[in-house]
Amino acid sequence: MQVNCIAGSPDGKLIVSGSSDGAVKLWDMSTSKVIHNFLLHDASISCIKFNPMDMAMASGGADKTVKYWDLEHFQLISSTRPDTTPIQEIVFSADGRALFSAAHESLKV
Repeated sequence: MQVNCIAGSPDGKLIVSGSSDGAVKLWDMSTSKVIHNFLLHDASISCIKFNPMDMAMASGGADKTVKYWDLEHFQLISSTRPDTTPIQEIVFSADGRALFSAAHESLKV
């Protein structure tokens, strides 16, 4: 397993890491321990971000999907249909109400 991406929470208390096996780990920065393991994607994760306004995160990967997770209950909120190419990057708007994803051939909101 290779870690491909990491992101810090807006409050600096948590970190998420995404790996080549499609897994995400949620880490507590005060203890350096894993709080939760997610198996999010069927392929390598290329990008991961915290929502700047909620306890939620999004991830994108080689399985061509974006997934959105509630971090308080560790539940999947939504998942996109597969894009035509792997997801390269995701970005939240400043208010956390929109999520943009970029693939080789598309940009989606």
